[in-house]
Amino acid sequence: MTSRQIDMAKFYLPLAATSILMMASHSIVNSGLARTPDAAAALAAFAVAQSLAVMFESPCYTIQRMCVALFKDKGSYYAVKQASLIVWACLTTLMLALAFTPLSRIAFLDILRVPPELYPDTVRSFRVFMVLPAFSASRSFYQGLLIVHKRTAQLTTNMLFRLGVMLVLATVLQHLTLTGGAVGALILGAGIGTEGLMAYITGRNIGKELPESDGEAITTTQAMVFFLPLALASVTNTFIRPVINAGLARTADPSLALASYQIAWSFSYIFVAVAFNVHQLVIVFAREAEHRISVLKFSLLMGSLGTVILFIVSVTPLGTMALTRMIGVPPELAVQALRAIALLSLMPILTCISEYCAGLLIIAGQTKYLTAGKAVNVVTILITSLLIARFAPHVGGLLAGICMVSGIAMESIFLAIQTQNISPVWPTITVGN
Repeated sequence: MTSRQIDMAKFYLPLAATSILMMASHSIVNSGLARTPDAAAALAAFAVAQSLAVMFESPCYTIQRMCVALFKDKGSYYAVKQASLIVWACLTTLMLALAFTPLSRIAFLDILRVPPELYPDTVRSFRVFMVLPAFSASRSFYQGLLIVHKRTAQLTTNMLFRLGVMLVLATVLQHLTLTGGAVGALILGAGIGTEGLMAYITGRNIGKELPESDGEAITTTQAMVFFLPLALASVTNTFIRPVINAGLARTADPSLALASYQIAWSFSYIFVAVAFNVHQLVIVFAREAEHRISVLKFSLLMGSLGTVILFIVSVTPLGTMALTRMIGVPPELAVQALRAIALLSLMPILTCISEYCAGLLIIAGQTKYLTAGKAVNVVTILITSLLIARFAPHVGGLLAGICMVSGIAMESIFLAIQTQNISPVWPTITVGN
């Protein structure tokens, strides 16, 4: 390996490990909910509340992208910090309005069709989730500082603290009087809050190390212009799972299809997670055109490893053993899930391609194409799911695999086409192009 490849590995492998641990942490929440007196109702209330809360939290994820792309001096640091505070304030205000006004009945009862008996627990869980924008915004901001200074191993350490707190809470809460979906919301919120606190502690002094502005500094308005398309892309991405669920509900055996998809998604995305941060690798290591090929090769290597491992697991007894013995999935459900996992094994490599192109577009300030790319993904999934549900409803959970692979493939093609318009020597950042 060359010294540059070693540098990329040192930078990226902790990010990949952090994403994998993050995906695995959701099983801790499910474990805590499973120990409540009425586990089925608690899981249902938590799932509905989280699905809506994630729509408000998701823009905070992209604060990290904005930080990595725009941090270069103290002027940009303060502009991005102000933009992050504005994002947090707006999202929290919206969640407050939804949680404590009649809008909650419209959202949960009329739109999401939550059963009346689950409504109180669902709203209570959603109110706990109101801390997420603050925690996620803080976490993303200080993680951005750590990534810019290539201290990515600290992110993995912070994630381990998060897992520790979640495990302790999942154990302790079962002995307290708190019940329902709020148990899961509290475990997840405390975990993200711990990770955010650790990011603040380990990254707060890095901003002071940034150089003084040597020219016209980026403004808060420019930072928001750069951020908004990224946020919209993130929100658009939250529609993917509901669209797939709607398609699965129209198959011959909806219950089996939905259950097998949930298992396939939670299992396969542990491997897909290796690709989640490829855009960060591109932003940090591919600002100069001559490094583009080496970063692409490294990205494809990471994606290929995830794809090969996931495919081998899905077509060998390893998959059956993992699902039935380790996770406890019924054998007939495991068969359906493994069929979907075999298709989803294409997700790591396709996600790497999409993330690589996204990184190039972020460098060039062309963030509007990321929103368009996610829209292409969602529309492709919608059309594919409707066609399969109409003409091949017997495929069951396999519908999810076909839809997700089709969606990310079309998104990757779209973004790859847009990168062809980037000049050979990319600008550092050109906001608003």
